[in-house]
Amino acid sequence: MRIEIVIGAAKVKGITNPETREIWINHHNPAQWKDHLEHWLNGKQSRGHFHAMDWKDVPALIIELREKPNCSAKALMLTILCATRTNETLNARRTEFDLDNATWTIPAERMKAGVEHRVPLSDAAVQLLRALPTIDENPYVFPGMKRGKPLSDMSMLEMLRGMREGFTVHGSRSSFQDWAEDTTMHPDVITDMALAHTIKEQSQAGLSEQVKQRRSSFRRLNNGYRTKGESASIALHGSRKADRFATFRKRLV
Repeated sequence: MRIEIVIGAAKVKGITNPETREIWINHHNPAQWKDHLEHWLNGKQSRGHFHAMDWKDVPALIIELREKPNCSAKALMLTILCATRTNETLNARRTEFDLDNATWTIPAERMKAGVEHRVPLSDAAVQLLRALPTIDENPYVFPGMKRGKPLSDMSMLEMLRGMREGFTVHGSRSSFQDWAEDTTMHPDVITDMALAHTIKEQSQAGLSEQVKQRRSSFRRLNNGYRTKGESASIALHGSRKADRFATFRKRLV
């Protein structure tokens, strides 16, 4: 709509100018919505998908990222561990983290759905965050080169491209979702909640108390693994299904 207005204003100005009238007189606004773009941009078009890595290959990537000292690698690692979006990680402020209680609370104004999102942090995520250096005049967890600014939007993507060609950062969320579909029997709504997808009210109302508690128990379950070299042994807690859901993040470390 804004582009349509800008071009429309330019056309009016151009038509009233004798020197440019011939150029604009038969001009059609390519951004016109009514009887034009409304038939194309109606939400029914097929959408492209972010190229995702096979979830079985993600642990190897995490091992490589752990060896890299730069901030971009740490940001990418946290993004994968928490299944967050790029902007959610890059714009994270230190005040959002309660490391003593292993919780990351992302305020509503930073979330795509406009709803506050709480991320249970695994031991690996807490360890990563505690080891990060801080800059007094920069509130961001992953500070950029410019004073008071976070890392650039392309920082994690460039890091990933240098390690695994053809994949996207956002694709790590798809890897998480694929893992949940392939290896667990949890309802889709649980995965959607972990990924901060919009949940329909009727779905939320239908959740049992047990399902609600599983989401809040991710933090505890994620802490049930022990790392030894490139393999992880999982210490089981709670119900078998809930433990399996936590396995993906455990395997990453």
